[in-house]
Amino acid sequence: VADALDPPPREADDPFYGDIAFTWDVYRALKENQEDLYRDADYQAVLSGFPSQLLPPSGPRKTRRRSEAGAVEGLRGVRAIPHNAMLQQIGAPLNVAGSVRAALRVDPDRLADLAAASPRFARAFSLIGAARARASVPALRAYAAAFDPTMWANRAHGGAEPGLAAPAQVLAARLAAQRRFGALARLANLAMSDVAAFDSLALAGDESAELAASRRRVQLLHAVRVALMMRASLLAARTPVFSPRNDVTKDDVVDFVLDLRVDDAVAALRDAFPSGGDAAQASSLMDEPADAAAAEVGYARLHADVVDPLERAFALMREISAAVAHDHGAYG
Repeated sequence: VADALDPPPREADDPFYGDIAFTWDVYRALKENQEDLYRDADYQAVLSGFPSQLLPPSGPRKTRRRSEAGAVEGLRGVRAIPHNAMLQQIGAPLNVAGSVRAALRVDPDRLADLAAASPRFARAFSLIGAARARASVPALRAYAAAFDPTMWANRAHGGAEPGLAAPAQVLAARLAAQRRFGALARLANLAMSDVAAFDSLALAGDESAELAASRRRVQLLHAVRVALMMRASLLAARTPVFSPRNDVTKDDVVDFVLDLRVDDAVAALRDAFPSGGDAAQASSLMDEPADAAAAEVGYARLHADVVDPLERAFALMREISAAVAHDHGAYG
């Protein structure tokens, strides 16, 4: 970055410096739009949800800062590097690639002329171009689709997938009362506007074969992870109804998994359905308790069919996170 932004030689006659009033107008437009994005309710809702769980632990520093009172203060409490990483993981690096549409509103023809004539401007916008090249609106829309209650309702009533009706109905009901899908879908629309605005400047040139191949690989990774998220959601929805255990219910377990708080979901399920423990006592937690022998067999089956696959699915999601980070050159 420092190399890309090194000032040009003093003798260079760069219009970036010759028309400083216009370049400041562009800068202010970018800055104000980024501040609006940060305050946007949908942006806040998305980054406060599942993306943070895609990041593996990265050392002693917590993802979130705490205020002097010890309370987490929304996105303002999220450290810069995890903030960047979350956006990368959902294919939406809007904090770098975003806001070009706002700059274009200043004077699109003049901005295009500056982009063509100013080496300094082109170097600065190359950073936006690198983020744009790795943005994937289709991936962001796919993440949104995983939380679409209408999609789950249609799958529940379609009849083409045996055994899917009951868990799909559970997911449709849980998601209908939440804003996950709408927030992600609107954020995808916003990202599409920024992508179109950047492409209209034609700053990036033709996409190289190497970058095109990288894009396809990353989109495939996103597709696999969306499939894993949907499988994990169905697994959670197949959990039997149980009496509240440590104030956790089946609905809470489903919500944990929708937030990708899979460790919390697994801990709750192991507590409610212990394997190899006192089956008679544990079975009394279910709405329809079984006898001790049946409970012991049933709990082992639940661990094999739900709990263990949940853990495996989440481990694969985290492996995909590492691959996506590497594509962005984000290491450590």
